[in-house]
Parts: sequence; structure tokens; C-alpha cells
Amino acid sequence: MATARDRHYDTCINGGSCIVVAGLVPAMLARRYMRRRRLPKQITHALTGRTVRCILFDLGETLWTLRDDTTLQHLDSAAYERVLAALHGHTPSLSPVATLALYSQIKEALEEYIHNARRQRAYYEPDFTLATSEVLQQVGLSGVTPELSAAVFEALRVSSSESRVPFPDTFSTLETLRARGFLLGIVSNRNWGGELFQQDLQILGFFEYFDPSCIAISADLGIRKPNPDIFLRVLNALDVAPHEAVMVGDSLRADVAGAKKLGMFTVWKPSRRLRAALAAEMVDDVLQSHLTEEERLLAYAQHSARVKYGPSQDDMQPHLVIAHLHELLAIFVEPGVQ
Repeated sequence: MATARDRHYDTCINGGSCIVVAGLVPAMLARRYMRRRRLPKQITHALTGRTVRCILFDLGETLWTLRDDTTLQHLDSAAYERVLAALHGHTPSLSPVATLALYSQIKEALEEYIHNARRQRAYYEPDFTLATSEVLQQVGLSGVTPELSAAVFEALRVSSSESRVPFPDTFSTLETLRARGFLLGIVSNRNWGGELFQQDLQILGFFEYFDPSCIAISADLGIRKPNPDIFLRVLNALDVAPHEAVMVGDSLRADVAGAKKLGMFTVWKPSRRLRAALAAEMVDDVLQSHLTEEERLLAYAQHSARVKYGPSQDDMQPHLVIAHLHELLAIFVEPGVQ
């Protein structure tokens, strides 16, 4: 007869809303339910016989999400003041409206510059100081120096510890995976890294689950997903072969395609923003009636990636699609042969 504890776990792994936390369900009980649970055939086929020792994660829309609009507007206002301070003496006397327009122009031009640079060299980060320098000259500023450009770019940094919030099941999922014996790492594309970003991770609580040596940030390394080398930075630090690792992320192009180049098992976690865009746009050539919701999301995301970055021959088909992190707990019960 199933106990209350058994029924609790059965609810969790079969789509219930509860979250499994470390120590709540013994590994033996978890394995028993895994044998009983019927996973989709494609997942079973991809995992059967595969050794899994390590799980890597993206950050944005995977482990955390943006805070509310009011908070973000407040942080943007603070960035505006910092940029004005950095540009003091380099701009003519402007009205508040004109000054705000200049700030917006700098931000938008810099975003466009960085986007275009990444389209041309998808595996590498641009030189952010050089990018800012060219943008400042483009908007008509004179006397632009590398020091000024670096100061303006840094002034645009928004603290992740203030602007991001972990998903409700992030830490409970990480705690359970770690308790089960999985090695954990982070691979993230970001414009700002360095010591301040490490402090953000510590403030938010991520150093409880990730050693700093097992965190790869593109801004610090100059390389970015889908470049296989950035995944290898973490895998080598963990002493794990790529075929023994899993990558979890929200980007088909960066996370899925990049990890599959190394033979990793890939888990796609579509962002809420993508789901909302799909619902709002209702693209006829994507939303075919015979497709499941998962297939529609995948088709729409692949279409969006082609529009944003251009055609690609990369394999952007994930092995597994999840909506919430805690779904990983029903798949990855213990390290070793699956």
C-alpha cells in the first residue's frame, strides 16, 4: 500500500505543483517511482545507457528571471544618473528632455552595435569598450577616450542582485540535485561580468550550489555560447567529459545547439516571454493545428532565431523540454548510467 509520502512524490513527478526538496524523498523511493513512471519515448531513447554526472545551467530565464517593471525602471533611472556623471564635461548643456533622449540613443545604438557584432562573430564577444567608443562618437560626442568609454559602459551595468530574482523552485531543485551527487555548473552569456557580477551571484545565494571555478561568464572570457569552448571551460573544471553532461537553458541557439556540438544531453526551458509572444503572434505557418504545444513552441523559437541571427545549420532540437526546473528531478535521479 502506498504511504502518504509515496503519494506526495507521485504527485510531484507526474505534473503536480509541489516541489521536491532535498531529503524529502529517499533516493531508493525516487528510483522506484522512476521505474514506474513512463517517460516519453524520445527521452527514454536519448537517455538509455547514457552516463550523466554533471548538469550545467544557463542563468537568465533558466535559474532566474527579471523583477517587476517598477523595480527595473528605478534601476534604469539610476543607470541614467551614472551615465550623466560619467559624461560630465563631454556633453553640451542640454535640457532634461534632450539629456534623456541622448541616454536612450546611446543605449539603443549600443544594443544594436553589440547585436550586429554577434551576428557577424557568433562565437565571440565584441570589445565592449570599443563598441561604446564608436557609439559615443556616432551620437556626436567629442573627446571620446578609452577611459571614458569604459566608464560609460560600466555605468550602464544594472546589478543582477537587484534586477533578477530566482524562480521559486531554483534553489530546492539545485539542492536536491547536489544531494543526489550531481556536479553543477553555470555557463552564461552576459555583457557584464567580473567581480561585481560574482558579488551578485553570492548575494542571490548561488555560491551555495556553484563553485566560482565552475561558472563561465562570456563577458569575462571573450567567448560566448554556442562556442563549444565556453562549455568546456566548466566541464574541464569539473573533470567531466561532454557526453556525461547535461545543459539546461532557454536558448535553442546558444544552449541547445552549442551543447549538442559537444554531444551533451540538452534540456530546453522555454521562457515565459517566448510563450507569451507565441500566444500573441499566432503565426499561421508555425501554429499548425496538428502540432502539440511543445512542437509549436519549438517551431516558433526556431523561426525567431532565424529571424534574429540569420539561417543556421546548427542542430537546435533539444532532447527534452520542460516548463519548470523541478521537472528535472523526475528525470535525473542519480548520477551514473541512466
